[in-house]
Amino acid sequence: MSQDLIYLDNASTTPVDPEVKDAMLPWLGEKFGNPSSLHSLGREAKVMIEDTRDMIAEFLKIRPSELFFTSGGTESNNFALIGTAMSFLGKKKKIISSPVEHSSVLETLKFLNKKYGFEIIYTGVTKSGEAVIDKNQTDEDVCIICIMHVNNELGTVSNIRSVRENVPENILIHSDCVQSLGKIELNLSELGCSTASFSAHKIYGPKGIGAIYVKKNTPLETFI
Repeated sequence: MSQDLIYLDNASTTPVDPEVKDAMLPWLGEKFGNPSSLHSLGREAKVMIEDTRDMIAEFLKIRPSELFFTSGGTESNNFALIGTAMSFLGKKKKIISSPVEHSSVLETLKFLNKKYGFEIIYTGVTKSGEAVIDKNQTDEDVCIICIMHVNNELGTVSNIRSVRENVPENILIHSDCVQSLGKIELNLSELGCSTASFSAHKIYGPKGIGAIYVKKNTPLETFI
């Protein structure tokens, strides 16, 4: 990287931190085992993955069994929205979201509308970019509310806990937490969402790795 470069786009992506790179290198070299294999190389890789899962889950205040690794925030958002929506197919048809969500959310909602007939209801937004949910919108046909935790362009922090407390418990809440992880305090057990998405490259990790939180007993159909 040029010594003259002043980089001011960390909300978009970050360079891999040297500590992260050093921690990864053995698993890109001599410790190359498939974690699904039964031999020693595979078992060693499996232990590393589960130790990593435990560490991240502890940081997020969730159960390790509620955390799944993905290829990034886009896959996590697709997985959360399509997976939960499919569990409501033929039962409920309304999804509430905000018009200032990340494109990976907005495009997925368009897909659910066009392909499966889900009705997408967009909230109002304050001048600072926070979604305003009208209680009159949350009727018995609403299955999912999708509100990002920290806006990727404005930095606005939405009060997901307040949303959870003011809508029926049977409505699932998905929150894109890509911009909040590692930047503000994030306790998922208190936040109130059913699913949440994360991405490593926003916080000095490598591109091509992310995670999804799925709260225990959340109905979610796998599509991979």
